[in-house]
Amino acid sequence: MKKRFYCILLCLVLCITGCGGKTSTDDSSEKLPEGPKPGLPEQAEITEEGMTGKIYDKGVFLMTKNNVKRIGRTMLANDVLWFSFSASGVEFEFTGKKCTFDLKSDSIFAETNHQARYAVYVDDEIVVTDVLDKPLKSVEAFTSDKAETHIIRLLKLSETSDSTMGITHITCDEEAVIKPTADKKLKIEFVGDSITCGYGVEGTLKDTYSTHNENATRAYAYKTAKKLDADYSLVSLSGYGIISGYTSGDKVEVQQLPKYYDKFGNSYGSFNLGKKPRETDWDFSKFTPDIVVINLGTNDNSYTKNDPAKCEEYVQGYVSFLKTVREKNPDATILCVLGVMGQELYPSVEETVRRYTEETKDDKVYSFKLDVQDAGKNGYAVDYHPTEASHEHASDQMVEVINSILAGTFNK
Repeated sequence: MKKRFYCILLCLVLCITGCGGKTSTDDSSEKLPEGPKPGLPEQAEITEEGMTGKIYDKGVFLMTKNNVKRIGRTMLANDVLWFSFSASGVEFEFTGKKCTFDLKSDSIFAETNHQARYAVYVDDEIVVTDVLDKPLKSVEAFTSDKAETHIIRLLKLSETSDSTMGITHITCDEEAVIKPTADKKLKIEFVGDSITCGYGVEGTLKDTYSTHNENATRAYAYKTAKKLDADYSLVSLSGYGIISGYTSGDKVEVQQLPKYYDKFGNSYGSFNLGKKPRETDWDFSKFTPDIVVINLGTNDNSYTKNDPAKCEEYVQGYVSFLKTVREKNPDATILCVLGVMGQELYPSVEETVRRYTEETKDDKVYSFKLDVQDAGKNGYAVDYHPTEASHEHASDQMVEVINSILAGTFNK
C-alpha cells in the first residue's frame, strides 16, 4: 500500500540490531542539548501536578496538568512534555498579550521527510503550520497590544513512526494567565493505520509521502471526534496491521500494531536523551475511553489475499488483540471497522467479533463496514490514500454509528 514502509522497516531493524546510523541515538554524542529553563533552580522538580521548590519566572508556564490540558498520549520527562502519536498535544485557555511555545525535537529534526509536523490553533483557527527542523524552536501563537482571552492549542500533525516532539514550556507576558480547558463528556480512542494518521492527505497521487503532507486533523478519526465533541486519543501507525504490516510477499511481523498498543509510541528515532517511545509503557489510567474504535486490516490484506489459512490467522490474532484492548479498557465499548481502502477482510472482522463475543460473553463489541473511498468523485491522495473529502464521508458514517451505539439502537 505504501512504498515508504520498506524504508521504515529497514530503519526499525537497524535500530533494533544496533547497526543503524544517525537515527539511533543511544550514543551520548548524539544527545540533544537541554532546553532553556528560565528561573528554574537546581533543586526544583517538575511533576505531573506541578513543581516542587521555587517557581519559574513570571510569564513562564510549565507543562503540568494545572496549566494545560493534555491531548492524546503525552509524557512528562526531564522537564519536557513529549507527544508521539498523531494529533496529540495540549490545549488551554489563555488571557494575556503574548503566548509563545518553546518546542524541542527528537533526533529526527535533520531528516527533512521525517521531521515532526505541528499546527498551532487560536480559537480553532490555524495560525501556524510548520515542522521541527531544529533541536529547539520558539513558535509564537498569539500577540496583541492588549490582553485578550483565547483558546490555544498545539497538535502534532504527523505520526509516531516518523518522530516525537515536546514542549519545554510556554512563555507569555508577565501578567498572563493560562488554565487547562475542561474535559469533554465523551472520550474516544482510535486505533489504526495510515488512514487514521491522515497519510499523504495534503498531497496528490503524483506526490511522494513526507510528514509535510501528512495531517491527522484532516482524517476521519479526528473529524469524528470533533463532530461528536469528544476528547480523543489516536494510536495509529502507517503500514501496520494485526498480524502483518504492508507487504508484497512475506509477513511483516515488526509492523504488528498490537505489539505497541501499550507503548508511548514507536518512532525509529530517540527522544528524552536517547530513550525510544517503544521503550516507554503507557499508563492507561491517564485516558479512559468510552469507545475504542479499531480500524486495522487494510495492510493485513496485502498478506492474507483471501487465503483461508491466513484469514484464520488474522481472526485469531484479532481476537487476541481484542482481549488486550478489553483488559486495558474494561468499561469501553469496542467498535471494529474496516473498508475505506478495501473491504476484502471485512468478513474476517465480523467473524472476529462473533468468535470473541461467543468466547468471552462480552457483548460490548461491534463491527461496522465503512464505504470504500469514491476515487471517481473525490480523487486520491498520496499512494492511493483517501483525500480529505473521502475522510469526511467516513467520519459522517462513524458519527452515525457511534450515536446509534450510544443510543442503544445499533443493529448488530
